[in-house]
Amino acid sequence: MNDVRDAILDRIDIADYISQYVDLKRYGSYYKGLCPFHNEKTPSFIVTPSKRLFHCFGCGAAGNLITFVMKYNNLSYVDALRMLAAKAGIDFEKTEKLDKSLVFLKQLHLEIHRLSQNYLFGEAGKICLEYILRRGFSELEIGEFGLGVIPKGVNLDPILKKYSIDVIKKSGLFYYKEGKNIFKMAGRLLFPIKDQFGEVIAFSGRDLVGEEPKYINSPETPIFKKGSILYNLDKAKEYALSQKSLFVVEGYFDVIRMWSKGYKNVVSSMGTAFTTEQAMLIKRYAENPIVVFDGDQAGINAAYKTIEPFTAINTIPEVAFLPKGEDPDSLLLKDKEMFDNCISNRKDLLILMAEIYSKKGGSLSVRASNFKSLIKKLDNFPEANLKNIYLNRIKEIFNLDFEIINENKKIKKLQNNQKSIKYIYEDDFLSAIMQINDEEVVSGVIEGIEKEYFLQQDRRRIFEKIVDNLNNSGNIDALFNDEEVGELLSYLVSCKVFEEPYRVAIINKEKLVYNYKSNELRKLRDELSKCADDTLKSLDILKKIDKLTKDLSKYNILEA
Repeated sequence: MNDVRDAILDRIDIADYISQYVDLKRYGSYYKGLCPFHNEKTPSFIVTPSKRLFHCFGCGAAGNLITFVMKYNNLSYVDALRMLAAKAGIDFEKTEKLDKSLVFLKQLHLEIHRLSQNYLFGEAGKICLEYILRRGFSELEIGEFGLGVIPKGVNLDPILKKYSIDVIKKSGLFYYKEGKNIFKMAGRLLFPIKDQFGEVIAFSGRDLVGEEPKYINSPETPIFKKGSILYNLDKAKEYALSQKSLFVVEGYFDVIRMWSKGYKNVVSSMGTAFTTEQAMLIKRYAENPIVVFDGDQAGINAAYKTIEPFTAINTIPEVAFLPKGEDPDSLLLKDKEMFDNCISNRKDLLILMAEIYSKKGGSLSVRASNFKSLIKKLDNFPEANLKNIYLNRIKEIFNLDFEIINENKKIKKLQNNQKSIKYIYEDDFLSAIMQINDEEVVSGVIEGIEKEYFLQQDRRRIFEKIVDNLNNSGNIDALFNDEEVGELLSYLVSCKVFEEPYRVAIINKEKLVYNYKSNELRKLRDELSKCADDTLKSLDILKKIDKLTKDLSKYNILEA
């Protein structure tokens, strides 16, 4: 059951959870609020995410997340675990039975780790040791990071005989051949991967003799989920807390080099796509994340992809781009002063991406598409005020309104058309559905809408193209580059950025239908006045008028 507990405490941030019940305000490395367990007017309830504990200086209530749930909900220990396991996506019943095997898995990893360290400094580890020393690392750093090697051909039976076949298989470290378990990373330089508490839970093996692949990594196991781990967090967290910042780099050697040059608050995402779970880990220990990337296009793309995981936790990191072709390891070896300057000149990642992408592509349509893609990154941003600040700043950077006004007479004419209040709902409807991220949701929103509902011919044409794209490619963003409607569509989207595009779309859908039917009603009344002598025709028109009138009475038109 201890492993269930550990998994829960790893996956659920105590401050995030308690903030559902207590209004917490951040003060450096801890949060403070009014205690939920006794009446008080002055906050004395403290939550410290780095220690995963809460404590009230008023009534003495204290403990971890599980203690809080037990006390707040009046639950037993097991029931509190079961409740939190459900929230963390853990199968409580199955995980409970796995406890012993998880302990054995960790023991197996620890034994291999210790053995690999011994081999590195012996004759069998000579090639690996010389390689590390040639790269400019000292024996001190080798020891600090626990680097090692398991030479090829080494008999691991004295270790493996202690463990069941099931544990050996679950470790993912061996393949079975000719009656023997062969270590998959034999002969490679081993980087032990540790969880935030310093327990070895996986390995990464680097080739030194030209074999492919360059790195072989542990697969995901019951104790190792790559997207939930940050390399070196076990050592870096105390420095992150004191400095209130944490550097995030890509490689293992980048971490070791920065550590050796005095940047102790550094971790690595281990070369995988950055995840929200990793962002949450960073938030637990540091207010200010700083991502460091190569300044080439690949580095810019990688930085761009880190935005969403951070916005999901209400944070935008800073970014430091290094000269093209350099990483922290290589640049610190060549020129530490240049590296320090790159770090000093870091910028807000979202604003810098806006500056970069606002200059990409010559056409207005391409830039408007880049604008839309960037603001989509803010869709899950929980803090509305901060989100609005970023939205307004990004809009200023792209300066689309200014360009549209000055682009040419055609665009000026489009702007003048936009001033027509009569049909503003058509523009807002089209703009809103283009800001919805999910094409399936868009399909649901436009259901029941006919092209005839659009009274402006150019807007009607946009709608026709949206329907056509949904029925074929499913990619409506391609319309920003459409020769016929791309320019106008880019203008409509850039004019208004909606915080809740789905809500705006639904409201304006009603207006669209209401105004179309109102217009049809006017036409019928005009027609009725012209056929007073034709009784049958008049009755037919009156029936249609009655039906439309009833339909219109159902609508409660709201403001978006």
